[in-house]
Order: sequence, then C-alpha cells, then structure tokens
Amino acid sequence: MSEEEKDSFLDHDDGPTKEAPTEHRSKTLGYLRIGGEALLVLLVVVLLFQSAYRRQHSEDDRHTPVPTWSRKPVPFVQNFTLLNEDMFADADTTAHTLHQWIPLSSAARGYVSMPDWESWNDLKEPYTVRLNRMEEGPGYMISMFHQLHCLSYLVQHFQSGYGGVNLTKEVAHHAAHCFDYIRQAIICAGDTTLEGKTELGAGWGTSHQCVDHKEVLAWANSHSAEKWRNLMPAESILYSLLQATVGSPSTAGAQPSDIKDKKHHNEHGKGFICPWDSYEDHNPWFFFKKMGYRVITGTRNIPDTTPPTVPVRRPEFLPTRESKSLRATWLGHACYYVEFPGGLRALFDPVFEDRCSPFSFMGPKRYTEAPCMIEDIPLIDVVVISHSHYDHLSHPTILKIAKGHPNVHFFVPLGNKEWFHKCGVKPENVTELDWWEERDIKLSDTSSRAKTTSHESSVSKSVSSGSDTFGDPSVHATISCLPSQHTSARTPFDKSHTLWASWSITSGGKKLWFGGDTGYRKVPELPADVFDYGPEFDHLPMCPVFKEIGELRGPFDLGLIPIGAYDPRFVMSAMHANPYDSVNIFVDTKCNRAMGIHWGTWVLTEEDVLEPPRVLKKALEWKGLDEGVFGTCDIGESREF
Repeated sequence: MSEEEKDSFLDHDDGPTKEAPTEHRSKTLGYLRIGGEALLVLLVVVLLFQSAYRRQHSEDDRHTPVPTWSRKPVPFVQNFTLLNEDMFADADTTAHTLHQWIPLSSAARGYVSMPDWESWNDLKEPYTVRLNRMEEGPGYMISMFHQLHCLSYLVQHFQSGYGGVNLTKEVAHHAAHCFDYIRQAIICAGDTTLEGKTELGAGWGTSHQCVDHKEVLAWANSHSAEKWRNLMPAESILYSLLQATVGSPSTAGAQPSDIKDKKHHNEHGKGFICPWDSYEDHNPWFFFKKMGYRVITGTRNIPDTTPPTVPVRRPEFLPTRESKSLRATWLGHACYYVEFPGGLRALFDPVFEDRCSPFSFMGPKRYTEAPCMIEDIPLIDVVVISHSHYDHLSHPTILKIAKGHPNVHFFVPLGNKEWFHKCGVKPENVTELDWWEERDIKLSDTSSRAKTTSHESSVSKSVSSGSDTFGDPSVHATISCLPSQHTSARTPFDKSHTLWASWSITSGGKKLWFGGDTGYRKVPELPADVFDYGPEFDHLPMCPVFKEIGELRGPFDLGLIPIGAYDPRFVMSAMHANPYDSVNIFVDTKCNRAMGIHWGTWVLTEEDVLEPPRVLKKALEWKGLDEGVFGTCDIGESREF
C-alpha cells in the first residue's frame, strides 16, 4: 500500500473516531434535559401537594366552619332609612324604621344549620331550632345577626320608654344582656380605622375595611336553619304600636226584642245554655257509651291523615296598614288573620301549637303543619276568641301574642276575662261581652297618648250613646258579640261556665262575620246512607239565631263559617255544623261570600279529612248556589273580598 493510500485510509477512519465524543455528549445532554424536566415536574407536584396540605391543615386549624370573608372599603354615612332622630319620639316611625331592618338579617333570623357540627371540636353544643315547620335540629346563631337583634331591641324599648311606657323586669333583663353583648362584640371586632374631621360630622365619611355583608347574607341563607321563616325576631318587625281604646258605639246595633230576658243565662246555676229546640246537651255518659260502642264494634271511621292532605303554603302578610280590600288569610282550623281596609288587623281563634290539648304529649295532633309562627305576623291589633275549647283558645299562643304585641286587645265572650288575667294579660287589654253587645275600638299612637296622659284603654259598659272623646284616629272598628249554638269547657268540671259566641267586625267600609264553632240543628241516629236533609226530616228544628243575625246585623261582605268536625251526626250535630248546615247558616246570616273554617288541621271527629270541602260543593248545588260564593283554600292562602 502506498503512502497515499495509507493516508486516505487513516483519514477515513479518523472521521468517525473524532466525532464519537460529540455524539456521546449530545446523548448525555438529552438525558440531563429529560431528567431536569422530570425533576421540575416532580418539584411542581410536590409544591402542589404541599400547598394542598397546608390549605387542609389551615382549615383543620380553623375554629369555625364559616368561611373567611373578603373585605372592601365602605364609608360610614348616615342612613335615615334605617335610623333617624325622629323615631325616638314617634312610635309609628320607630315601627316603620325597624321594619326596614328586616333585609339586614337572614331568612332564618340569623340561624344556620351545621349538620357536621360535631367535627368542629371548638364549637359549643348547638341550639335546638325548627329546621322546618315540623322538625327540629341543631342550629347556630351568627353573631352579627345576634348583634342586629340586640340593637333593634334596644331601639324599640328606648322608644317605648321615651313614650312613657313602664318597662318590665323582663325587658330590663333583656336590655342589659343586649348592652353587654354589643359592648363585647365591638371590642372583639377591633376596628382600628383612623377617623378624622369631615363635613358630615363625627365618625361619618371615613372608609372602613368591612366584611361584604351580601356574602355573609348569601352564605347564611344557603345554610338556613329555619327555612320556613321570612322575618327577623318579633322585637324587630313592624308590629302594632297603636293603643286600643274601647268604648260603647255612638249608635247601638239592632237587637232582638227579647234581649232583656237573657234566656241563654243559666237560671239554675253558674254558666250559660243554648235556649233553642235545635240544641241538645249530651252528658259525658252519652259520649262514652255511643263512641265506646263504635270503637268496640269497629263501626268507627278512623280518618286517613297520610300526606298529602290539605296543601300548606307560607302566608304573605301586608307589611303596612295600607290595603284597599278585605284580605283574609287562613292559618288552619278556625284561625283566620284578616286585614281590613283602613288598617285594622284582626286575628281570630289563634292556636299555633302542635296539639289542641292541655298536654303536649297527648291529645289531637296536627296532621297539617302551621303555615307560620305568631312571630311572623307583623301587625295584630285585636284578637277575637269564640270560646274556651282547646282548638280555639291556646295558653302558649296567647302568651306569645301578648309578649310580641303588648298593645293588642282581646275580645272574648262573657266569663273568659278571668282566664286571660290568670295568664298575665293586663285586664285593660281584655274586653268581654255578652251576646248582642258591641264596642267601638279606636287605635291611637302610644307616644301621642303618652303626651296627653291617656295611656290605658277605657272600657265603657253602658249602652247609651255619647260624644266622641277619642279625637280623630286613623283606625276604627265596631266589634259585636253575637250568638252561636255551642258550649264551652277547659276541664271536666267547668262545662258551659263561660259563654261561647260568634262575632262581627265592621271596619274600613267592610263587614265580616266569624262563626267560630257552632251547630245548627240536632239530628237523631240514622243509618249512614240516609240524607238527613230529606223531606222526612223537615220537622227537625233549626237554630233561629242565625236568621236574627242576618236580619239585625247583616248583610256581611264575608263570613268565616265552620264546615268540619261533624261525624257521627247524631253525636255532633247539635254542636258542629256539617256543610249542609253551613250553607244554611250562610244564607241565614246574609253573607255575600264565605270561606270554610274548622277543618283541615286536627282529627276531632270521624269524617275523612278532605270530606268537608267535597260535601260543601254538593251542599251549594243542593241549595242552588254558585260554587264561588262559599269556598275553601289552602292553609296559608290569602283571599281578597
């Protein structure tokens, strides 16, 4: 091989030999790059896990399940919608102003439900609150809303004291709690904003870093404990601050010619009677024997209360006294809330307890829930009671009304005032009447009354007319106590000791008749398939008093007439009207329209729970009346007339 060939061969081999280290370095760099990227990804993953761990660890260290809120600058300025100087001298302005506070609190008055509260070790034991109208469960009050409640309570009672109302020990105790609670809440918040002089006055115009109230409100509503509620505590809502003054009407209503005979007063002892052939007073042995026989023989019907039965909706009350029509809201059984044109707000036979019984553990139990609570009714001027039976008169309900509406006036039949006095209701806030008696009621501002030293209700028992000494009030009504065919009792030993009654109210150009609880005629024991309004039973006497009511006090724009609790007829007919009786009562009393009451809430007798409205339609057809003149509605529903 020549030297040239050797050089060529060597040059050929040197090429790849020299480039090998470069290729090796390239591969090494590739591996390093891949390793670096993997390491970077691993680092990112580690950081993410670490962040998640820290976040979880931070949440575990929190003392409350309530989230941390964002903050924003909010300048403090006077808000005359929520507070103004005049409110401390004017009761109506106070009530109107506090009503504007309602949107500041959550739908459940600040209560939130925490189902997993036990997992938060630092949380105290929750309150027991009503999660809905029928069930109770754990709930907590958000402190901010508690503070608002306390402040509204102090505002309300400051105004009352300014107006001359003597504050009770209970109010003083509650107010002391509110003062100290707000003091500690202010210190706890520790707002260290530096304030200076502004044209708006001390404290106004400076921005503070504030929690977003809308965020808190939204969270509270999403965790609402009492979803059925829609208002703040009773002390903060717009309720009646008008004082009732009761006196005899300037013109007495028409009365029967034999009214002086007082035939319904028991001549042979204490109490009252139904003085008509249409009534029969069954003794306890009769009920025990007849009803016991039906139980033993299996002939008694047990109504099915399995839902759905009567629809229940949340009522919508008018927030002010302004209304152009007669507006009636059924709150279950015989309870109606009526808003009259002109401003009067009347509540009839309120019972909001689960059982209509002297015992909380036994007695008839609701099969339909109450549509609201007493605290949800914004205005109550008068409460009208038909008689003392437990499905019409409730001790706990009366106490709640008297506490939440201190100026409310109760109208009761003769003999019932003592019961209210024993309950702690002021005697001047209760008027008891005999049949065919009536009173004018005029509502005036408590603060203006305080200035004129006219604080108490004055009740005139004379029937003579007199001059108007009440000034020119904005709310006026005439309330009449009228007969009904029934009885009364709260124990086995006081049957008929107090009077029972129907009532009429005239206010704002509208007239209403409230039947309460009444029978119409006594029916003998008949086979189940026999129609007791057939021609062969025309001889059975009908109660004459309803025609007297229609002729002497009618016509009425609206009648609230009982249609339920009537089966078996031979036992119940003298005391409880069935729908056929109810339609006759509707005609006799000259009501233009009517709504059925006394059904749909408790099982008191044997008819099926949805039977009364079905039979009512048949009775209207039987009487040749249009179905629309006398109807029923959902519990909580309002109708206008």
